[in-house]
Order: sequence, then structure tokens, then C-alpha cells
Amino acid sequence: VWLSFWGMAIGDPEFAAEQRGRVLNTRKRIETVLRTMADNGKLAKDTDFDLIARELLTMVNGLAVQAGFDPADWPPESLRKVLLQAVTPLTANA
Repeated sequence: VWLSFWGMAIGDPEFAAEQRGRVLNTRKRIETVLRTMADNGKLAKDTDFDLIARELLTMVNGLAVQAGFDPADWPPESLRKVLLQAVTPLTANA
């Protein structure tokens, strides 16, 4: 369903605007979590929150696509390992 919405957004400017808004909202929510982590000493205060939020959202989108097309190759434990590998270095300098 999610990928179908992306396909619809390509040909429908109004729907594309809706999708852009949803992506922006999700990215801002991730950024808020990152800022909260920094406020709690779990993430360096000088982190580029926007960049990290973009990276994490892009990774989650990519993992979702891959897992959707090949769930046998992407069991939940593999998804968790990839995500942990991405986020663990973020907390190393806190």
C-alpha cells in the first residue's frame, strides 16, 4: 500500500504534496527524538539533527522496501541489527 501511494504521488500533484508533508512530519518527529536524546545526555549536543533524521528515515524506508519484497532475507532480527548498527555510533560520543 505504501509503495502504491508513492506511485500515485508521481502523477497527482495534490497527492504528492500530501506525501511530502507526511515525510517532512516523520522526519521532524525523528529529529525531535534525537534532540531529546541530546538533552538527556545520550547524544552529542553538536549533532546535525536534520542530517541524522534524513539518514535514519531514508534507511527505514529502504529497509521497508527490501523487507516487503524479500521478507525471507529480511527477518525482524536482521532489520534490528541493521538499525542498531546505524544508531549505536550516534551515542558513542555522548
